[in-house]
Amino acid sequence: MKVVAISFSEQSEEFLNSLRSLEFLDEIYIANSSQNSNSSKNNNFNAQYVHKVDVKEFIQQNWRKIDLFIFVGSIS
Repeated sequence: MKVVAISFSEQSEEFLNSLRSLEFLDEIYIANSSQNSNSSKNNNFNAQYVHKVDVKEFIQQNWRKIDLFIFVGSIS
């Protein structure tokens, strides 16, 4: 089963890292619309595991390939 988490906020970093450490997720993505904190010293997301995507486009292209989508964060 392929499991993907998509975060709408970089504030969910701790939760996503917990899921990744449990080896529950195959891939982790952050919405392009989330705040860019690449220059932040507090940004602990590992670029090897977390990628920025256009969520709508990603879901449209991968809807049938992924068994479980986990959405983290809120949409405002």
